[in-house]
Amino acid sequence: MDEDNIQIEDPDSYGTKKDENYSHQSLIMKAKQRIIELGQHELSEGVNETQHDPRTNTIKILYKEDSRKAFINAVKILRMLMECDYDPTASKEVEKLDTTLKKSKDKLISMQDKEWSALPLSTKKMYPSFCPGYLFKEFQYYQEYIELEIETNMHIFSEMNKLAKRLDYYSATMFEN
Repeated sequence: MDEDNIQIEDPDSYGTKKDENYSHQSLIMKAKQRIIELGQHELSEGVNETQHDPRTNTIKILYKEDSRKAFINAVKILRMLMECDYDPTASKEVEKLDTTLKKSKDKLISMQDKEWSALPLSTKKMYPSFCPGYLFKEFQYYQEYIELEIETNMHIFSEMNKLAKRLDYYSATMFEN
């Protein structure tokens, strides 16, 4: 390439096309719609379902999504999208909710580990994948934590709604397009 023939293009052409406007507010609205869509149905654990196909005489195993975790993940995505919008009130409330959830999790782990240490060896052998310091899916403490996590994420979603209102994300101009 000849150094004398370097051409600099118009910097305005580096962005997106004018028809493809980025809208932070519309991304947030889509994320909130997803949360509402997930939350209006029963939140249940994922399961494998078997179906018999009489045509091919085979059995298919279908995984039904864990809607609890999908809901929690959807709220986490909204949090990531809105993190740049946090004001002191939102930061304080979300941090408080996170801290409360973490303390609850630590308490449940402690209770689970205490119960585990009191179990007879024959029972412990039935759960070879148990790992102290982590919630074990086969014990009730894991289910209790998931319920707490769902409830906490509902409160976080509520706080994100309050933040959106404070930021005036519900203005009429957003809905004109």
